[in-house]
Amino acid sequence: MMDRDWLIAGIDELVLAGQRVKDAIGAGDEVLAEGRRHRQAGASALDVALGMLDLDAERLRTAASSSFDGYERAAMELRQALVRAAIEEHGWSVSEVARRIGISRQRASRMYQAAKQN
Repeated sequence: MMDRDWLIAGIDELVLAGQRVKDAIGAGDEVLAEGRRHRQAGASALDVALGMLDLDAERLRTAASSSFDGYERAAMELRQALVRAAIEEHGWSVSEVARRIGISRQRASRMYQAAKQN
């Protein structure tokens, strides 16, 4: 059986993380829309705020933040894997990787080391 391609796996993980961000933001948008509707219907600011708290707005905000952190983590892991592939599979030096992707040599080296640990 063939191992799953690391690049496809990394892309799939990033797409999944992006979908989680969209879902979390969408849930938060629904709470905001409900608060907006209440305000337009004449509710006081306090009533709108309390209604949003009842809809668990803070938990939704935290979920959106957490899902975005997951997206950032998946994106970094994919970038690290690409740095490793450039060095190990294509023979690029750390300096060449850094120059071509526009980061410092030190950062490219750290990314390469992190990718080897994953």
